[in-house]
Amino acid sequence: MDLDNMKKAWNDNGFIPAITQENIQNIIHKKGKTALSQLLWFEMIGLIIVLPFMAAPYIHALYFPRAPYPEFTKWFFMSTCIISFFWQLYKVKLLKNINLKQDNILLSLKTISTYKLYIKREFIVGVAFLCIILGSFFYGYVGIISDQGKLSFCIYNLLVLVIACFIMLVFYKLFYKKNIRKIESALDEVKEMEEDN
Repeated sequence: MDLDNMKKAWNDNGFIPAITQENIQNIIHKKGKTALSQLLWFEMIGLIIVLPFMAAPYIHALYFPRAPYPEFTKWFFMSTCIISFFWQLYKVKLLKNINLKQDNILLSLKTISTYKLYIKREFIVGVAFLCIILGSFFYGYVGIISDQGKLSFCIYNLLVLVIACFIMLVFYKLFYKKNIRKIESALDEVKEMEEDN
């Protein structure tokens, strides 16, 4: 822990710290707050853009009139956008409940642990939804695509699915996991500081 290292350095060198426990807590608060702000900002962006995404099937039909979304794919995609809006709203409210300066650190740790679990499940559900959307899109055109074109169309859809899943996985590791770890670390350090007092 950073707090342990600070205290050890002071003791080993015989320094009288000019920084108070409150100042240390403020430093830890800022460290965790930056990560929390990034998560909250991203979830807010998702909340704002998810409903306009409902227009994607219609925009697709404008540019690719010969290959519009099949009816099931279109309605499943739009339903997913509506569900995602309420899910984003819930995650924003959940993150707003985390107050890194409040007295109840255990409650904040529990909330961020819940959020972490939700994000893991969200990744799995996201992959499943992508499979259904791309699979139903592909299935909708199986009957009208020539035998020669079926293989390339199948490969194209599979490639899109793999790339989308890879991007989701990398984003989860580099953004979600990293920021959640920073918040947990900040909360653990404040908890440890409170236990030492």
